[in-house]
Amino acid sequence: LRCAAKGRLRPVARIIIRRPLKHVRTYDTGEAGEDSCTLVTQCSIDRLGRLITQAAHWRGAVAAAVVAYDGATGEHVAVREARRRIEAAVAEIGACGVGVGLPVRRTIALYEDGGLGLYPINAARNAALRLATTELVLLLDVDFLPSTGLHSTVAGSAAELRRRCVEERRLLVLPAFESCADACEAAALAAGGKPALAAAVVAGRARTFASDGRCGDTFPQGHRATDSKRWLATDGAYSVEHEEGFEPFVVASRRLVPPYDERFTGFGRNKILQLWEAARLCGFTFEVVPSHFVVHARHAASHAQRAVLGDPAAAEPGPRLLPSIKALYDRARLERLREACGSGGGGGGAGAVE
Repeated sequence: LRCAAKGRLRPVARIIIRRPLKHVRTYDTGEAGEDSCTLVTQCSIDRLGRLITQAAHWRGAVAAAVVAYDGATGEHVAVREARRRIEAAVAEIGACGVGVGLPVRRTIALYEDGGLGLYPINAARNAALRLATTELVLLLDVDFLPSTGLHSTVAGSAAELRRRCVEERRLLVLPAFESCADACEAAALAAGGKPALAAAVVAGRARTFASDGRCGDTFPQGHRATDSKRWLATDGAYSVEHEEGFEPFVVASRRLVPPYDERFTGFGRNKILQLWEAARLCGFTFEVVPSHFVVHARHAASHAQRAVLGDPAAAEPGPRLLPSIKALYDRARLERLREACGSGGGGGGAGAVE
Protein backbone atom coordinates (compact mmCIF):
# COMPACT_ATOMS: atom_id res chain seq x y z
CA LEU A 1 0.00 0.00 0.00
CA ARG A 2 1.58 3.22 -1.08
CA CYS A 3 0.98 6.89 -0.74
CA ALA A 4 -0.41 8.58 -3.79
CA ALA A 5 1.26 11.56 -5.40
CA LYS A 6 1.73 14.85 -3.59
CA GLY A 7 1.45 13.31 -0.14
CA ARG A 8 -2.19 12.33 -0.48
CA LEU A 9 -3.21 8.89 0.79
CA ARG A 10 -5.05 6.16 -0.95
CA PRO A 11 -7.95 5.08 1.31
CA VAL A 12 -6.40 1.69 2.08
CA ALA A 13 -3.04 3.17 3.02
CA ARG A 14 -4.58 5.11 5.89
CA ILE A 15 -4.91 2.04 8.09
CA ILE A 16 -1.20 1.19 8.20
CA ILE A 17 0.45 4.58 8.42
CA ARG A 18 2.90 4.15 11.32
CA ARG A 19 3.50 7.42 13.07
CA PRO A 20 4.77 7.63 16.63
CA LEU A 21 2.68 9.63 19.04
CA LYS A 22 4.35 12.79 20.25
CA HIS A 23 3.95 13.35 23.98
CA VAL A 24 2.67 16.83 24.78
CA ARG A 25 1.99 16.87 28.51
CA THR A 26 1.07 14.57 31.40
CA TYR A 27 -1.50 15.57 34.00
CA ASP A 28 -1.66 13.88 37.41
CA THR A 29 -4.54 14.09 39.85
CA GLY A 30 -4.81 12.68 43.34
CA GLU A 31 -2.01 11.55 45.60
CA ALA A 32 0.94 9.38 44.66
CA GLY A 33 -0.22 6.36 46.64
CA GLU A 34 -0.06 2.69 45.70
CA ASP A 35 -3.07 0.96 44.24
CA SER A 36 -3.87 -2.65 43.39
CA CYS A 37 -5.06 -2.20 39.80
CA THR A 38 -5.03 0.58 37.19
CA LEU A 39 -7.77 1.14 34.66
CA VAL A 40 -5.90 1.60 31.36
CA THR A 41 -7.72 3.34 28.54
CA GLN A 42 -7.38 5.80 25.67
CA CYS A 43 -9.56 8.18 23.69
CA SER A 44 -9.64 10.92 21.12
CA ILE A 45 -10.23 14.45 22.34
CA ASP A 46 -13.94 14.42 21.42
CA ARG A 47 -14.55 11.55 23.87
CA LEU A 48 -13.24 13.22 26.99
CA GLY A 49 -16.76 13.17 28.37
CA ARG A 50 -16.69 9.38 28.17
CA LEU A 51 -13.41 9.34 30.07
CA ILE A 52 -14.90 11.48 32.84
CA THR A 53 -17.88 9.14 33.15
CA GLN A 54 -15.70 6.04 33.13
CA ALA A 55 -13.46 7.47 35.85
CA ALA A 56 -16.53 8.11 37.99
CA HIS A 57 -17.33 4.38 37.89
CA TRP A 58 -13.83 3.31 38.96
CA ARG A 59 -12.52 4.15 42.43
CA GLY A 60 -8.90 3.46 41.66
CA ALA A 61 -5.93 4.52 39.61
CA VAL A 62 -6.44 5.51 35.98
CA ALA A 63 -3.91 5.71 33.16
CA ALA A 64 -5.35 7.33 30.05
CA ALA A 65 -3.77 8.38 26.77
CA VAL A 66 -5.68 11.16 25.02
CA VAL A 67 -4.89 11.95 21.39
CA ALA A 68 -5.34 15.40 19.85
CA TYR A 69 -7.65 13.97 17.25
CA ASP A 70 -11.39 14.26 16.63
CA GLY A 71 -12.74 10.74 16.29
CA ALA A 72 -16.08 11.94 14.96
CA THR A 73 -14.64 13.80 11.97
CA GLY A 74 -11.22 12.20 11.54
CA GLU A 75 -9.50 15.58 11.83
CA HIS A 76 -6.37 16.55 13.72
CA VAL A 77 -7.04 18.90 16.68
CA ALA A 78 -4.63 21.75 17.34
CA VAL A 79 -2.55 21.17 20.46
CA ARG A 80 -3.57 24.47 22.05
CA GLU A 81 -7.25 23.59 21.72
CA ALA A 82 -6.60 20.03 22.92
CA ARG A 83 -4.81 21.32 26.01
CA ARG A 84 -7.66 23.67 26.82
CA ARG A 85 -10.18 20.87 26.63
CA ILE A 86 -8.15 18.26 28.48
CA GLU A 87 -7.29 20.62 31.34
CA ALA A 88 -10.99 21.21 31.95
CA ALA A 89 -11.60 17.47 31.89
CA VAL A 90 -8.71 16.65 34.23
CA ALA A 91 -10.25 18.75 36.99
CA GLU A 92 -13.44 16.69 36.75
CA ILE A 93 -11.60 13.38 36.54
CA GLY A 94 -9.70 14.18 39.72
CA ALA A 95 -12.92 14.78 41.62
CA CYS A 96 -15.63 12.67 40.02
CA GLY A 97 -17.10 10.10 42.32
CA VAL A 98 -13.94 9.11 44.17
CA GLY A 99 -14.16 11.12 47.35
CA VAL A 100 -11.70 13.61 48.75
CA GLY A 101 -8.21 12.35 49.46
CA LEU A 102 -8.44 9.02 47.65
CA PRO A 103 -4.82 7.79 47.80
CA VAL A 104 -4.40 6.92 44.14
CA ARG A 105 -3.06 8.79 41.16
CA ARG A 106 -4.99 9.34 37.97
CA THR A 107 -2.65 10.03 35.08
CA ILE A 108 -3.90 11.50 31.82
CA ALA A 109 -1.36 12.17 29.10
CA LEU A 110 -1.97 14.22 25.97
CA TYR A 111 -0.40 13.09 22.71
CA GLU A 112 -0.22 14.59 19.26
CA ASP A 113 -0.28 12.39 16.18
CA GLY A 114 0.95 13.12 12.69
CA GLY A 115 -2.41 14.30 11.46
CA LEU A 116 -2.66 11.58 8.76
CA GLY A 117 -4.73 8.44 8.54
CA LEU A 118 -7.16 6.99 11.04
CA TYR A 119 -7.15 7.26 14.83
CA PRO A 120 -3.95 5.58 16.16
CA ILE A 121 -5.82 3.35 18.58
CA ASN A 122 -3.13 0.75 19.30
CA ALA A 123 -0.36 3.32 19.67
CA ALA A 124 -2.60 5.07 22.22
CA ARG A 125 -3.26 1.79 24.04
CA ASN A 126 0.46 1.12 24.38
CA ALA A 127 1.06 4.69 25.54
CA ALA A 128 -1.58 4.25 28.25
CA LEU A 129 -0.01 0.95 29.36
CA ARG A 130 3.33 2.71 29.76
CA LEU A 131 1.66 5.23 32.09
CA ALA A 132 0.48 2.51 34.48
CA THR A 133 2.67 1.40 37.39
CA THR A 134 0.61 -1.33 39.08
CA GLU A 135 1.12 -5.01 38.35
CA LEU A 136 -2.57 -5.51 37.61
CA VAL A 137 -4.26 -3.52 34.86
CA LEU A 138 -7.83 -3.41 33.63
CA LEU A 139 -7.68 -3.01 29.84
CA LEU A 140 -10.88 -1.23 28.90
CA ASP A 141 -12.05 0.96 26.03
CA VAL A 142 -13.35 4.37 27.03
CA ASP A 143 -16.94 3.72 25.95
CA PHE A 144 -17.36 0.92 28.51
CA LEU A 145 -18.28 1.33 32.16
CA PRO A 146 -17.05 -1.08 34.85
CA SER A 147 -19.68 -2.43 37.23
CA THR A 148 -19.92 -0.80 40.63
CA GLY A 149 -17.59 -2.34 43.20
CA LEU A 150 -15.16 -3.86 40.70
CA HIS A 151 -12.19 -1.94 42.04
CA SER A 152 -13.03 -2.85 45.64
CA THR A 153 -13.26 -6.52 44.71
CA VAL A 154 -9.90 -6.43 42.95
CA ALA A 155 -8.29 -4.53 45.83
CA GLY A 156 -9.65 -7.01 48.36
CA SER A 157 -8.16 -9.98 46.51
CA ALA A 158 -5.11 -8.29 45.00
CA ALA A 159 -2.51 -10.82 46.18
CA GLU A 160 -4.49 -13.80 44.88
CA LEU A 161 -5.28 -12.06 41.59
CA ARG A 162 -1.64 -11.16 41.08
CA ARG A 163 -0.71 -14.80 41.62
CA ARG A 164 -3.22 -15.97 39.03
CA CYS A 165 -2.33 -13.29 36.50
CA VAL A 166 1.45 -13.61 36.89
CA GLU A 167 2.26 -17.14 38.01
CA GLU A 168 -0.63 -18.86 36.24
CA ARG A 169 -0.74 -16.45 33.27
CA ARG A 170 -4.47 -15.93 33.44
CA LEU A 171 -6.48 -13.21 31.77
CA LEU A 172 -9.49 -12.40 33.95
CA VAL A 173 -12.43 -11.81 31.63
CA LEU A 174 -15.18 -9.30 32.37
CA PRO A 175 -18.39 -10.19 30.51
CA ALA A 176 -19.42 -7.32 28.24
CA PHE A 177 -23.00 -6.19 27.82
CA GLU A 178 -24.78 -3.33 26.12
CA SER A 179 -27.91 -1.37 26.73
CA CYS A 180 -30.62 -1.53 24.12
CA ALA A 181 -31.70 2.00 25.06
CA ASP A 182 -29.12 4.74 25.52
CA ALA A 183 -25.96 5.75 27.35
CA CYS A 184 -27.89 6.74 30.48
CA GLU A 185 -29.32 3.23 30.68
CA ALA A 186 -25.76 1.87 30.46
CA ALA A 187 -24.73 3.86 33.54
CA ALA A 188 -27.71 2.50 35.47
CA LEU A 189 -26.88 -1.05 34.44
CA ALA A 190 -23.26 -0.68 35.54
CA ALA A 191 -24.37 0.72 38.89
CA GLY A 192 -27.07 -1.87 39.50
CA GLY A 193 -24.91 -4.97 39.79
CA LYS A 194 -25.38 -8.47 38.42
CA PRO A 195 -28.98 -9.06 39.61
CA ALA A 196 -30.20 -5.85 37.96
CA LEU A 197 -28.29 -6.68 34.80
CA ALA A 198 -29.80 -10.17 34.68
CA ALA A 199 -33.28 -8.68 35.02
CA ALA A 200 -32.53 -6.23 32.20
CA VAL A 201 -31.39 -9.09 29.95
CA VAL A 202 -34.60 -11.04 30.65
CA ALA A 203 -36.65 -7.90 29.92
CA GLY A 204 -34.82 -7.28 26.64
CA ARG A 205 -33.22 -4.02 27.79
CA ALA A 206 -29.67 -5.40 27.69
CA ARG A 207 -27.76 -8.14 25.93
CA THR A 208 -24.25 -9.44 25.29
CA PHE A 209 -22.20 -6.76 23.56
CA ALA A 210 -22.33 -6.92 19.74
CA SER A 211 -24.21 -10.22 19.82
CA ASP A 212 -26.62 -9.05 17.13
CA GLY A 213 -27.55 -5.87 15.31
CA ARG A 214 -30.54 -4.85 17.38
CA CYS A 215 -28.52 -2.94 19.97
CA GLY A 216 -25.65 -1.70 17.81
CA ASP A 217 -22.71 -3.37 16.07
CA THR A 218 -22.71 -7.06 15.22
CA PHE A 219 -19.64 -9.17 15.94
CA PRO A 220 -20.81 -12.15 18.02
CA GLN A 221 -17.47 -13.94 18.00
CA GLY A 222 -15.94 -11.04 19.92
CA HIS A 223 -17.51 -12.14 23.21
CA ARG A 224 -19.18 -15.45 22.39
CA ALA A 225 -16.56 -17.55 24.21
CA THR A 226 -17.36 -15.73 27.46
CA ASP A 227 -20.75 -17.51 27.44
CA SER A 228 -22.88 -14.80 29.01
CA LYS A 229 -25.82 -17.16 29.56
CA ARG A 230 -23.64 -19.38 31.70
CA TRP A 231 -22.27 -16.36 33.56
CA LEU A 232 -25.74 -15.05 34.37
CA ALA A 233 -26.70 -18.43 35.81
CA THR A 234 -23.63 -19.08 37.96
CA ASP A 235 -21.98 -17.61 41.03
CA GLY A 236 -18.50 -18.98 40.41
CA ALA A 237 -15.57 -18.30 38.12
CA TYR A 238 -14.98 -20.61 35.16
CA SER A 239 -12.41 -21.09 32.41
CA VAL A 240 -13.12 -20.64 28.71
CA GLU A 241 -11.17 -21.50 25.59
CA HIS A 242 -9.90 -18.93 23.14
CA GLU A 243 -11.65 -18.89 19.78
CA GLU A 244 -10.94 -16.88 16.66
CA GLY A 245 -12.16 -13.29 17.02
CA PHE A 246 -12.29 -13.35 20.83
CA GLU A 247 -11.69 -9.85 22.21
CA PRO A 248 -12.80 -9.65 25.84
CA PHE A 249 -11.91 -6.91 28.28
CA VAL A 250 -9.57 -8.31 30.89
CA VAL A 251 -7.63 -7.76 34.08
CA ALA A 252 -4.06 -8.80 33.32
CA SER A 253 -0.44 -8.54 34.35
CA ARG A 254 0.96 -5.29 32.97
CA ARG A 255 4.43 -6.78 32.59
CA LEU A 256 3.35 -9.98 30.84
CA VAL A 257 0.50 -9.01 28.55
CA PRO A 258 1.64 -8.64 24.91
CA PRO A 259 1.75 -5.11 23.50
CA TYR A 260 -0.63 -3.98 20.80
CA ASP A 261 0.49 -3.93 17.17
CA GLU A 262 0.66 -0.24 16.29
CA ARG A 263 0.15 -0.82 12.59
CA PHE A 264 -3.54 -1.18 13.39
CA THR A 265 -5.30 2.16 13.41
CA GLY A 266 -8.94 3.12 13.38
CA PHE A 267 -11.47 0.32 13.76
CA GLY A 268 -11.30 -3.45 13.46
CA ARG A 269 -9.09 -6.39 14.52
CA ASN A 270 -6.78 -4.17 16.58
CA LYS A 271 -7.44 -5.87 19.93
CA ILE A 272 -8.13 -9.34 18.55
CA LEU A 273 -4.52 -9.79 17.49
CA GLN A 274 -3.16 -9.05 20.97
CA LEU A 275 -5.46 -11.60 22.61
CA TRP A 276 -4.78 -14.21 19.92
CA GLU A 277 -1.06 -13.79 20.59
CA ALA A 278 -1.59 -14.02 24.34
CA ALA A 279 -3.55 -17.27 24.04
CA ARG A 280 -1.79 -19.01 21.18
CA LEU A 281 1.82 -17.96 21.62
CA CYS A 282 2.28 -16.70 25.18
CA GLY A 283 0.51 -19.41 27.16
CA PHE A 284 -2.28 -17.30 28.68
CA THR A 285 -5.62 -18.83 29.63
CA PHE A 286 -8.97 -17.10 30.14
CA GLU A 287 -11.00 -17.11 33.35
CA VAL A 288 -14.39 -15.40 33.56
CA VAL A 289 -14.89 -13.52 36.82
CA PRO A 290 -18.11 -14.38 38.66
CA SER A 291 -19.68 -11.12 39.81
CA HIS A 292 -18.47 -8.16 37.76
CA PHE A 293 -18.90 -7.00 34.20
CA VAL A 294 -18.64 -4.00 31.87
CA VAL A 295 -21.38 -2.18 29.96
CA HIS A 296 -21.04 -0.42 26.62
CA ALA A 297 -22.41 3.11 26.45
CA ARG A 298 -23.81 3.51 22.95
CA HIS A 299 -22.59 6.30 20.69
CA ALA A 300 -22.66 7.40 17.09
CA ALA A 301 -20.34 5.62 14.68
CA SER A 302 -16.86 7.13 14.62
CA HIS A 303 -15.12 8.35 11.48
CA ALA A 304 -12.91 5.25 11.56
CA GLN A 305 -15.87 2.91 11.91
CA ARG A 306 -17.57 4.49 8.91
CA ALA A 307 -14.35 4.24 6.91
CA VAL A 308 -13.91 0.56 7.71
CA LEU A 309 -17.50 -0.69 7.48
CA GLY A 310 -18.92 1.90 5.10
CA ASP A 311 -21.44 4.62 5.84
CA PRO A 312 -24.97 3.56 4.87
CA ALA A 313 -26.17 7.15 5.29
CA ALA A 314 -23.73 8.51 2.72
CA ALA A 315 -24.89 9.18 -0.83
CA GLU A 316 -21.68 7.53 -2.05
CA PRO A 317 -20.33 5.25 0.70
CA GLY A 318 -16.95 4.84 -0.99
CA PRO A 319 -14.46 2.00 -0.47
CA ARG A 320 -14.54 -0.04 2.72
CA LEU A 321 -11.24 -0.66 4.46
CA LEU A 322 -12.26 -3.89 6.17
CA PRO A 323 -10.67 -6.24 3.58
CA SER A 324 -7.33 -4.48 4.00
CA ILE A 325 -7.56 -4.71 7.79
CA LYS A 326 -8.26 -8.43 7.54
CA ALA A 327 -5.23 -8.83 5.25
CA LEU A 328 -3.04 -6.94 7.74
CA TYR A 329 -4.35 -9.15 10.54
CA ASP A 330 -3.50 -12.32 8.63
CA ARG A 331 -0.03 -11.03 7.82
CA ALA A 332 0.63 -10.00 11.42
CA ARG A 333 -0.39 -13.44 12.71
CA LEU A 334 1.90 -15.13 10.20
CA GLU A 335 4.78 -12.91 11.32
CA ARG A 336 4.26 -13.88 14.94
CA LEU A 337 4.04 -17.58 14.11
CA ARG A 338 7.31 -17.36 12.22
CA GLU A 339 8.95 -15.55 15.12
CA ALA A 340 7.65 -18.15 17.57
CA CYS A 341 9.08 -20.93 15.42
CA GLY A 342 12.45 -19.20 15.27
CA SER A 343 12.37 -18.67 11.51
CA GLY A 344 12.51 -14.89 11.54
CA GLY A 345 9.62 -12.86 10.20
CA GLY A 346 8.45 -9.42 9.52
CA GLY A 347 8.14 -8.09 13.07
CA GLY A 348 6.32 -4.82 13.08
CA GLY A 349 4.71 -5.15 16.48
CA ALA A 350 4.58 -2.39 18.99
CA GLY A 351 7.57 -3.47 21.03
CA ALA A 352 7.69 -3.75 24.79
CA VAL A 353 5.42 -1.47 26.73
CA GLU A 354 7.60 -1.34 29.81
